[in-house]
Amino acid sequence: MDREDSAATLRSGPGRKSGCRMTTVVLLLILVSIPLRIFHRITQEHWLRGQVSEGASLADSLRPVIAAGYASNHTFPTDNRQAGVAEPGAISGRFVSSVAIANGTITATYGNRADVRIAGRKIVFLPHPDGDKVAWSCNSRAGSTVDFEYLPSFCR
Repeated sequence: MDREDSAATLRSGPGRKSGCRMTTVVLLLILVSIPLRIFHRITQEHWLRGQVSEGASLADSLRPVIAAGYASNHTFPTDNRQAGVAEPGAISGRFVSSVAIANGTITATYGNRADVRIAGRKIVFLPHPDGDKVAWSCNSRAGSTVDFEYLPSFCR
């Protein structure tokens, strides 16, 4: 075998082709894994927002009761009993362990089957009286401990 034959074998030998195939496979895996990671993150955030919305929905159902109580006597109910609703542990859902009222403030606590990123955290609806009406806030300044990115849009 002369020098030209050995150089041709190096350029086009079986090892060279499999190296090229391996590089192609690695590049394809990288190109496929990036969109999959993005998709996974988006679906996880969507799933968590859905869990948080359960607490917001349960708390939202109590807002008219509290607003009506305030409109009639200009004071907020001190607890669930005074508001005329079920005890905190009885108001629950798949991801929410309780919904409590304390001086008009509604607090939904996540538990039960909630994701670990929100388990034990709370979404808090803080009432702000305005004449006979009541406005509400539910962001971190109101006392919510759920991460900002998972809060419903009306709480941000």
